[in-house]
Amino acid sequence: MNARFKTTHNFFFLLLFVGLLSFASSKSQPTNKGTLYVHISNVESSTGTIRVNVFKKGDDIFEKPFLIKLIEPNIDGLEVAFKELTYSDYVVYVFQDENNNKKMDHSFGLPAEPFGYSNNWELTIFSGKPSFKKTKFTFSKKNNIVNIKLN
Repeated sequence: MNARFKTTHNFFFLLLFVGLLSFASSKSQPTNKGTLYVHISNVESSTGTIRVNVFKKGDDIFEKPFLIKLIEPNIDGLEVAFKELTYSDYVVYVFQDENNNKKMDHSFGLPAEPFGYSNNWELTIFSGKPSFKKTKFTFSKKNNIVNIKLN
């Protein structure tokens, strides 16, 4: 065998070994990301835009969301997917921006447009303001669907 063939041959096997090692290690490590599905029900009107806001731990749920999707209302119900989301605690806040002014309107201090939160949180006389702690859910491989009913 000539030296050039031997060097090329050894280089090929080295690349093959590194590739196999890389493939094996990537298969053995569990993924910490998945797809979060948000199911939205009780959409009573087709006006405006549905705003789906996702907040991560440490976010102020009244300020800028970590993720946002805007979708057209559908009275038959909606599903939104957030792909490649890291498993963690999140809050999902959905509201129907009926007049497309990009904010939740209020009347006498109460929400004037349809809305809903994760963790089945509802506004009542005794509930107080929503907070991350009250509205959070833990997103995991087995807990990847959030159902939100607009009120």
